[in-house]
Amino acid sequence: NQYGQLGVGYNGEEPSGNPNGSINTTYQNVVYPIQVLKGGQGGTGKCLENIIQVTAGDNFSAALDKNGTVWTWGYNGDYRLGRVTANEVINVPSQLSNVTEIHNIKYITAGPRNMFAIRADGSLWAWGYSYSAQESSLGTNGGSTSVPTRVLGGASGSAYLSDVVYVTAGEITTYAIKSNGTLWSWGPAGGYASLGTGKGSSGVPVQVVKGEQSTSKSGYLENVVDVATNVNNSWPGGIGPTVAVTAEGHLFGWGRLDTTNGTSTYATPTLFSQATDENNRIIQAAIGGTSYSNSYEYILYANGTVGNRGHSGIDLSSLNNVTQVAAAHNGYFG
Repeated sequence: NQYGQLGVGYNGEEPSGNPNGSINTTYQNVVYPIQVLKGGQGGTGKCLENIIQVTAGDNFSAALDKNGTVWTWGYNGDYRLGRVTANEVINVPSQLSNVTEIHNIKYITAGPRNMFAIRADGSLWAWGYSYSAQESSLGTNGGSTSVPTRVLGGASGSAYLSDVVYVTAGEITTYAIKSNGTLWSWGPAGGYASLGTGKGSSGVPVQVVKGEQSTSKSGYLENVVDVATNVNNSWPGGIGPTVAVTAEGHLFGWGRLDTTNGTSTYATPTLFSQATDENNRIIQAAIGGTSYSNSYEYILYANGTVGNRGHSGIDLSSLNNVTQVAAAHNGYFG
């Protein structure tokens, strides 16, 4: 809690009179759950209320309430909190400095140093860290910013990317799924072909190609329902593996990925698992690890069981009735 990312009203040592009660520790970390304070949120209570989603990046956290309002707290390096004062530390939830466009939000996600928000109208907004203007991690053809900026349309042919239903952010690359099941990416491609296009970097959205998806008639990956990418900044250039799940339950991967034969690089989507029945139909995936050569994926199957690929090495056969998987971005646990 060095940067107040727990949202409990202090960073560093606990002051006296904390509304959560005494935590009985002089350490910065808290080892059991305590409630996040309300900060700038109205109401009579002391703690943040009516929250429908939370997300966290490097030394900061964010929450979305039922009214579509975004709250952020922690460290504002690279403007990741959406506040104008660089490197500011906010230890309770607060709204962005510029909220003109950030309303009616239905989904948020945090990268390590930036954030993305999907509005109810399907538009996508970004703020925080960008690798560069030419290889924008925000999809805006621009650099880091505290001002929520709409992600451009790029190869979609429209001025702005529209009908977005899901977004996930890596260290410097980002992926978005549109309502028609197409997958879009932007940021630096580096030497690991991490955008899934078989081409280079892009500061605006480009469409992920079909690769080994034999059923695609468009030449692009279709029917995508989930995507996961690395967020570990210790991986070379911050670029590592990405995997996508299709409605049919197949798993495709690209970038630098672990296989049974070691670590390999794939420029376009490669079929890693093909569903044949409910026992191997995949519905979700998550990526974790400590480096590109020590990555792993947790795989959630339609029957509620969990599998893994890569360096995890953990027997998960005893898990049943699982509804969601998540992976540590700097370790071997999930």
